[in-house]
Amino acid sequence: MPTITRTVPVISMTLLGACLAHTAMAQESSTAPSTTSQSNQESSEPSPLQEVVVTATRRAQSIESVPISMQAFTESDMDTDSVRDMADIARMTPGVTFSNTDRGNTQGSDIVIRGISSGAGAATVGVYIDDTPIQIYPDSLSSTNSYPLIFDLQRVEILRGPQGTLFGAGSEGGTIRFITPDPSLTDYSTYSRGELSSIDHGDESYDSGFAVGGPIVQDVLGFRASVYYQRQGGYVDRINWYSQQLETQDANWNDSLSLRLATKWVPVENLSIEPSVFFQRTHIADSSIYWEAYSDPANGIFNNANPVVSPTNDDFTLPALRVSWQGETVSVFSNTSYFNRNNDNIYDSTTLDMASFAGVSSPQPPAALQNVYSIGALTDNQRILTQELRLQNTDPNARLSWLFGVFYQHSTQATTYTVNDPFINQIIGYQYPGVTVQDIFGYGLYQGVYLLDSAGQLTNRELAGFANFDFRITSRLTFTAGVRVSDEHYNDASFGAGPVVSSNGNTQYTSERDTPVTPKYALSYKINPDDMVYASAAKGFRQGSTQGEVGSRCAGDLGALGLTNMEFSPTEIKPDSVWSYEIGTKDRFLGGHFGIDTSIYHIDWKDIQSSLILPTCNVPITANEGNARSQGFDLSLIYAPINALRLGLALGYADAQYTTTTRGAGGVPIQLSGQPLPIAPWTVSPQVDYDFAVLGRGSYFHVDYQYLSHNDTPLPDIPSVDPTLPRPPSSSNLDMRLGMLFGGLDLSIFGTNINNQYPEFGRYRDTEAAISTYRGYTVTPRTIGVTATYRY
Repeated sequence: MPTITRTVPVISMTLLGACLAHTAMAQESSTAPSTTSQSNQESSEPSPLQEVVVTATRRAQSIESVPISMQAFTESDMDTDSVRDMADIARMTPGVTFSNTDRGNTQGSDIVIRGISSGAGAATVGVYIDDTPIQIYPDSLSSTNSYPLIFDLQRVEILRGPQGTLFGAGSEGGTIRFITPDPSLTDYSTYSRGELSSIDHGDESYDSGFAVGGPIVQDVLGFRASVYYQRQGGYVDRINWYSQQLETQDANWNDSLSLRLATKWVPVENLSIEPSVFFQRTHIADSSIYWEAYSDPANGIFNNANPVVSPTNDDFTLPALRVSWQGETVSVFSNTSYFNRNNDNIYDSTTLDMASFAGVSSPQPPAALQNVYSIGALTDNQRILTQELRLQNTDPNARLSWLFGVFYQHSTQATTYTVNDPFINQIIGYQYPGVTVQDIFGYGLYQGVYLLDSAGQLTNRELAGFANFDFRITSRLTFTAGVRVSDEHYNDASFGAGPVVSSNGNTQYTSERDTPVTPKYALSYKINPDDMVYASAAKGFRQGSTQGEVGSRCAGDLGALGLTNMEFSPTEIKPDSVWSYEIGTKDRFLGGHFGIDTSIYHIDWKDIQSSLILPTCNVPITANEGNARSQGFDLSLIYAPINALRLGLALGYADAQYTTTTRGAGGVPIQLSGQPLPIAPWTVSPQVDYDFAVLGRGSYFHVDYQYLSHNDTPLPDIPSVDPTLPRPPSSSNLDMRLGMLFGGLDLSIFGTNINNQYPEFGRYRDTEAAISTYRGYTVTPRTIGVTATYRY
């Protein structure tokens, strides 16, 4: 949605031990030229709509001049809108969904743009911190992306549609960019924020952060440092499965810490050297799933009866070195970084093992199994070395603007997944007395401990060259063309042992080499300084991956899919790709009081890395099966009838569905044409901002509302779809904030999810036999709190 500027600044201060604060909204690179619309320069009265400078095209431009469907949230936007994490950004952005793939674990979520997600393979959205991509890479055991906390960020950019030319692999559906502030060489600034809130029928939450920066040596050396701590209270209680007695109240709390230090050195004129380091640590105490049988959401009661506590620990360190040189008409930019992430998760496997091996389907377990447990443990460690070099011209009067770049990345991803079930023979013996796991599978527990012990070592090397050209055919008409050519080497060593994989320990190796080419073409026409239309066609792709062997019992299904070699060895999964076609407009009317950005798109997705359940042997696999189509529109508008009042609306519609049918043995359908992809068809988000004065002090009121529709396409009658697990329901969310300004201090009270909705965004059960152990997860209940922010 187009952003707005208050008649008074939106600023705040840390409530808990608040210090002075201040922010310097510097551009992403010292070499980036600023832009101001001609209409604003000529107008005697400034526009009430804020002009935001973005770098989505690797050049600093007004967002209204970029021929891409995108949104940008500034730091002030995010403070006012109560944005604290990636899920909050997603709910504010049409066409964007935060898809929970990990059954209630807030770290187990991935972003989906315009429905391009298949639940398998690599992430389809690129995630960048400044110029470093940090998204997870494909592996059958891997977890999901890590996202930076929302504090001391200059802005967040959301680019819809494939961005494969400038941002490469993984940006198949779009790109999310978290832009941090540059150190200033001329002025000191501080920014501080603190918050205290309470969750309905839950725990308290609080956060506190402080950032400071400025010159060490005027015009030569500067710094920016920040520290931020956040604790989000829980609202799901842990109860004992056997007695239903409370064990831990508000068990699903989490806390996070982030630290960042950046410096900027200008040893000679036009040369900038910027080393930085970013550290973040997150601890989630327990899963946010709740058991339907023991919960009453309408009365704020959410209970989790899993026998095993499921914590998550996720931390990353990102050192980076950015070097830029600005010549008279040419600039050079280099970014070198190393992303080091460690992610550890514990899962409860008890009810799954009991349902699978003992047929237990009741919420109340039998007395003979009241003390058993099974622990699943996942670790995922990423090590990513990235080097990017760009050369581009910077002459604003040049008819041809060009950019050339080279990108190199070497990544390793080491994963392990184990299931430790010391009671498996007791569980099996409950239904089959005297029978052991050895009798069923022919193998006992691996090392006497593990029902499953699996590991993967993935190495990926990417070398890419890219170029982008903007040619002004006339003073108003610009033709854009770009292309990226990549060379990717992918090697995977996978280990499996234990009864589940019928092995005493087996390591298998696969390798893959791909050379994807991702072009982009666009035409943009400036009708006048405030109105632009554009049309584009772009290709995107994501990396391939590997599917492990599944065994001869799946031979019939595999044969129907042409995957017979998967019975005995891992199989290569090829990259999939999209072609996106988009038409859009960006307009300002009524002297800058009314703004509208809209786009219409059509996306064709080929050879999708799909998650399939083989109907005969009931085994999940990933394979290149099926095509899909996504089409729809995005609309953002804002109207300021007077400078103190702004009315906004963000609206999106997406029709995303498979266009082919996939069948297994005997023609049994696995995936049907017309089956929808995981996105809400309609997203609607109106908002109102009003500035006023009370007792001579500037004050403001903000309200926003988000609505996601339900996809009411009937569930297909096929073996791989459980008819008792419906698609996510429609949902609505109402947020408000009321604040008063005291110089640089902004004190406000706020409420999120004020209408206290509890949509069940995910519902699952362990097996079809577990008819009474349905579980789900929802959003955080109504939260009321107070925020203090301060900038100086």
